[in-house]
Amino acid sequence: MKKYILIIIFGGTIAFSQYWEDVVETFYQIPSVGIRSHAMGDAFVAGCDDYSALYSNPAGLANINYFEISGGIFQRKFQTDVNVLEQKFHSKISKTGLDGFAFVMPLSSKDSPVTFGFGYFTPVQYQYISEFSQGGDEKNYLTSGQMTNGIAAFGFQLNKQLNLGGSISFIGGKNAFVAEENGALDESNYEYSGTSIEFGLQYKMDENLKFGWKIRSPQFIAINEEWAENDSIWNFDYEMIGPARMNAGIFLKAGWITLLGEIEYVDWTQMKLDTYDIAWDTEENRLLRQNLYANSSIKTGFEFLLPIVDLRLRGGIQYLPTPYLENAEDRTIFSGGYGILLDSKVEFNGAYSFATWKQIQADDVMETYQTHRFVAGLSFRF
Repeated sequence: MKKYILIIIFGGTIAFSQYWEDVVETFYQIPSVGIRSHAMGDAFVAGCDDYSALYSNPAGLANINYFEISGGIFQRKFQTDVNVLEQKFHSKISKTGLDGFAFVMPLSSKDSPVTFGFGYFTPVQYQYISEFSQGGDEKNYLTSGQMTNGIAAFGFQLNKQLNLGGSISFIGGKNAFVAEENGALDESNYEYSGTSIEFGLQYKMDENLKFGWKIRSPQFIAINEEWAENDSIWNFDYEMIGPARMNAGIFLKAGWITLLGEIEYVDWTQMKLDTYDIAWDTEENRLLRQNLYANSSIKTGFEFLLPIVDLRLRGGIQYLPTPYLENAEDRTIFSGGYGILLDSKVEFNGAYSFATWKQIQADDVMETYQTHRFVAGLSFRF
């Protein structure tokens, strides 16, 4: 997350302002919950039948008739290649941490089976690094942090063909941004808190053909920021509102092969900034509407079962168009993975994804980014 800060001093008072780009960088991320889902391009709104339904589509919890405890870890690598004045600079960072854990609990009912799920996940990782020299000036920028989701969800079977579900997410997390230019150091530390809710359904023609739909409400995020420059420290409180998201998908199974597809619609112009400065917010929110647009991302995935060894091979592709009208490139994410039963109750899952894209920064600075994400974990079912 690149951060630009405006400090104006009048009669000893300090006015702080966030920019519209900061709102975009907060919400235009690549969230992912569930190792199996991640390997299959996160195209899981119609096919989720494990703990990832907590995030992918809570209606999918109704497909689970066993207790499940799952957890995993991740490693994410981020690298930047900067091209400025025909000079090239390379920098990279990596992070390893908890991907999440979940508990799923079905309740038996003759007329309407209900399943509850609870989980804690780190679906968004804020990682950014850029180190380069421009006109004799040394510039270094670093972002490191994450947004967390504590989720409580339920899914129930309305009839043999239709599942319904809902969830509430408690959003948290921290992020730190450091900018160093010719020895001058600026540092910002953020703390996030907020909520969002989600409703979904799954319709089953039969066990081999399913359709899914969900809607996620806007995310209301309160942010506390501590900004430091040299020996001075300031604290600011403000709010951001992320866009609502609507997803629709299909699940198709034919023998040993499962295919999934999903479309996600987001109107990025819905995002808003509230710093309690009416004039500033009016202008920045106008720029959000002027520089962004509504679009749809496409997600696809597959799973192939090798029955002799109980091995499942997975793959997926996501196409994520940029919300910016200009100066940014769409993202394509390639993923793959596998799952293997260690015994009748324990499954090991692994996944890997790769993405690259470009963006023009200020002063004709072109940056090319790459991300590599590895996830692995275990699921216990009983």
